[in-house]
Amino acid sequence: QLSLGDYQRNRLDQQVLKILFVQVVCYIIFTIPQLCNLVFNTISITIPNRSNEHLIIEIFIAFLAELMLYLFPVTSFYLYTLTSRRFRKELIDFFCLLLVSCGGNRIVPIAGTSISRHRMGNNGTTINASIELTNQ
Repeated sequence: QLSLGDYQRNRLDQQVLKILFVQVVCYIIFTIPQLCNLVFNTISITIPNRSNEHLIIEIFIAFLAELMLYLFPVTSFYLYTLTSRRFRKELIDFFCLLLVSCGGNRIVPIAGTSISRHRMGNNGTTINASIELTNQ
């Protein structure tokens, strides 16, 4: 018989496992073009007198394969958002907290308080202080 804590931990483990599985599949999908490009370049080096069109196509394919490698780390956010309900909930909670803290709170001066001005040291810098400073 599973306790409630074990059941929640089991659901969390299942979500993490699902995220990991999707991430591994995406990693394989994003690295296969680079693998194919490296094999193709290794074979095509032996071909003498390649045309300019052939070289341009090779460079373009190499660019696309490298772009796919750079896209994998970027997709982690989207993978987490699409596969994990808990991640989506925490992300929405974070944005709600961010909107409330930035939009609702303003710094308002308190009326009736006086701010005295003091000089610091011999450099002539003036600071505002709400308490009396003593010269040392």
